[in-house]
Amino acid sequence: YIGNHIIKARTSLNSPFKIKKDTRTIAYGAFRYCDKITSVDIPDKVISIGDGAFYGCSSLYSVDIPDSVRYLGTQAFRECYRLGAVNIGDRVEEIGYMCFYYCPRITKMTIGKNVKRIGSSAFYNCDSLESLEFPDGLKVIDSHAFYDCDGFNWFYIPESVTYIGHHAFWDTVYKEGDALVGINVINVAKSEDAFKNDVDDGDNWRPQYDYMLFKKSVDISYSAERKAK
Repeated sequence: YIGNHIIKARTSLNSPFKIKKDTRTIAYGAFRYCDKITSVDIPDKVISIGDGAFYGCSSLYSVDIPDSVRYLGTQAFRECYRLGAVNIGDRVEEIGYMCFYYCPRITKMTIGKNVKRIGSSAFYNCDSLESLEFPDGLKVIDSHAFYDCDGFNWFYIPESVTYIGHHAFWDTVYKEGDALVGINVINVAKSEDAFKNDVDDGDNWRPQYDYMLFKKSVDISYSAERKAK
């Protein structure tokens, strides 16, 4: 620690680990490769979780990011292989680049109502994640954000979204027998005309199955209402 800032934890730390209640920032790589930690208590005075803060914490199984946190860094929870449940508080506005990259056991994810941007490759290869409720103020879904999330079966793009990057939902559908499994329909709040006029969408953002003689793009349901999966 330096003052109210946790700089670097010992990689030999065991769980449960409780961060001091007056901590304000978790520094870059502070818990990187602390692979024995199964849980960590982030106090509600923390305002920043630095880049790569929990990178490679391969035993970490759940995390609650309190409403006090405003910055959630790039690669913050990258390769936390056992991470299963995540709650992100309401002050976070951006889920950074590769934030949850290759967290293949995440099944439950709640993101705060003020998230405006989901960064590139933020959920790359989170293939146990079945759905994610995008908040109404979301504006940007960056490239590869949900690449290879083939556990997805439902999602809804709210009216506020103005940009979807290339391959944002690529490889989220696969063939099982004669049926497509994974994302089989995209629910969009905007009308078809409004979507085409207002949303800057990159190449191949829309999932499709293309193998040998079988090729099919996932259907889009325009003017859709938000509903539970």
